[in-house]
Amino acid sequence: MSEWEVHRVKLSELELFFQNRTFSSQSVVPISPLRIVSYQKNPRADLTDTVLYYIELGGEIIAFRTVWTDSIIEGEKTTKFGWCSGNWVSPNFRRKGLSLLLLNEMVIDWGGKLMFTNYAPESKAGYLKTNLFPNEYKREGFRFYLNTDLNELFSQRNTNSLEKQFIKIFNLAFHLVYFFRRSLFVTYSLKQFHVEESSVFSERYSFTKQDSLFNRKESEFQWIFNYPWLESGHTTKSNYPFSWKTKSFKYHFVTIQNNTQSCSCVISNRNGIVKLLYWDAPDDSHVLIAKWLVNFCHKNKIKTLTIIDPKMAKTVKKMYSPFVGSKQFSMDIYSTFPFNATGCKIFDGDGDYIFT
Repeated sequence: MSEWEVHRVKLSELELFFQNRTFSSQSVVPISPLRIVSYQKNPRADLTDTVLYYIELGGEIIAFRTVWTDSIIEGEKTTKFGWCSGNWVSPNFRRKGLSLLLLNEMVIDWGGKLMFTNYAPESKAGYLKTNLFPNEYKREGFRFYLNTDLNELFSQRNTNSLEKQFIKIFNLAFHLVYFFRRSLFVTYSLKQFHVEESSVFSERYSFTKQDSLFNRKESEFQWIFNYPWLESGHTTKSNYPFSWKTKSFKYHFVTIQNNTQSCSCVISNRNGIVKLLYWDAPDDSHVLIAKWLVNFCHKNKIKTLTIIDPKMAKTVKKMYSPFVGSKQFSMDIYSTFPFNATGCKIFDGDGDYIFT
């Protein structure tokens, strides 16, 4: 038996748990206020779902995991499962098996049905080392670079003084190329189409009608876009180890149409980092979304654009653009249980990728 006691918090207990703990005095808190509200509003969640697991020592939380409820649709079969989202262990207690202990308890409580995606390389390695997630759905697209600060991009890596100097020089050269390409680029004309952009979600967007493995409909989209995990207008740090206060975060909803063609998409823009989340367009119209994306990135001097969907990513890559470069970018989905994704659409926004 483990010397560590695993504490559980059900969805029905989550808000009271947060209120009763003196989290202002804690060095680290296990969940942000925005995530609490989002978890509570999740239309696929039950009040009996366990959504927070933690271990404490001397009144301080030293390890935690959070999970939120979702389901996949395979024909007439609906399978409820949990997304692993939020895993932290105090630096003083790492490599002691605490993360695995919490994960094993999650597997038991969730009936062996968990998934994860939207991972850092270290987190992915930790998950796969457990051999609990043998089922993989591969998804590979591209990340495009524009007004990117390479000093910022490499700031989290362990680099020596010589490497840092090289990055500074390379960053200067990179931006010279960017400014040159930007000055030559002419935006794509969409004058023959009615283009409507909004920051407010509506069920009229055609991507809400798209069937997929996760089969999100209006109620799920209303929840996602009305209860985000990020709060704009903040630059101060908090005692939650993951981001929830950010300088700028916004969803953009777009429709492009004329008498014969119609398509829609939604992107997120976090401090100039843009991700395509959901989109819907017939084969003869998806290039319209690609043109709008390139125009948007050019106009707003975006840092990076990430598109995981292979079809749309390849479409953008073939186009003339102000992008300085691109690299392949994968965001696979890993599962503890098998599921049949053949013929089922999986969008970039599925999983917690859409919240971050």
